[in-house]
Amino acid sequence: MKIYEMFGDIVKTACDGTGDAPSVDPDGGTGNCIEVSNVQSNLGIPTGAIYPNVLPIFTNHRIWMTAASHTVTYKVQTTFAGITAGNLILTARYISTGGALAEITNAPAINTRADDTDWTQTLAVTFEPVRAGWVDFKMVLQEYESGNEVYVWPTPVIS
Repeated sequence: MKIYEMFGDIVKTACDGTGDAPSVDPDGGTGNCIEVSNVQSNLGIPTGAIYPNVLPIFTNHRIWMTAASHTVTYKVQTTFAGITAGNLILTARYISTGGALAEITNAPAINTRADDTDWTQTLAVTFEPVRAGWVDFKMVLQEYESGNEVYVWPTPVIS
């Protein structure tokens, strides 16, 4: 499974150590992760006054959540020489006060993985919906580095 996007490719990749792929998934198995590769050099360049080109890793990852405080964490690793804060962005959109939709983001700096088993880098958002409902998650990349990849474990940790 592969998505050819104009700013790069999104690939279903086995965590089996083939090429630059992780050799193990965060659960200790060889499940499939999301590989972001073939990133194009025009990624992150502003297309207008303030909006940069972005590569959507996933959009509308929907999870039904109760009306309580939640932290949702996605594990990532990269062969980039690090990703600058603000360039790998996780966003959650949830039901807030008065039934309005609110968004919260997390975009920390992501360090280069220590090895192909290193899933210590994360993106996490903490929020509290005012009532039970769907929460939509999206993750985008807006940084270019030639010949390197980002790997995302698609099953978040929810606490």
